[in-house]
Amino acid sequence: ISAVGNATEGGFPGKFDVYLPSGSAPVQDLTLTYSISNTSSASATLDFTALPGTVVIPAGSTVASISVTALDDNVLESTETVQITLTGSSSPSHTIGAPASAQILL
Repeated sequence: ISAVGNATEGGFPGKFDVYLPSGSAPVQDLTLTYSISNTSSASATLDFTALPGTVVIPAGSTVASISVTALDDNVLESTETVQITLTGSSSPSHTIGAPASAQILL
């Protein structure tokens, strides 16, 4: 997993990309589970849109994205962070490797 971009309130969503190694595209959709850590005061439904906790890498692909939309709460705050950690896979042949977590800024 890697952080691709940070989110801004009322602006662009942040983005994580989840990658499989080259040549290991699944033959069926692959569902990965993840946990969300708010490493500062950021909280789901107050600072960013709640996330489902799963991401699907489509059959034949090696990447999927997780978007994080910052909510404009009209409160002046310091920078907040959201960390995602991959926790599981729907396929025993696709295990979680390193790095298993990444974070973006809100």
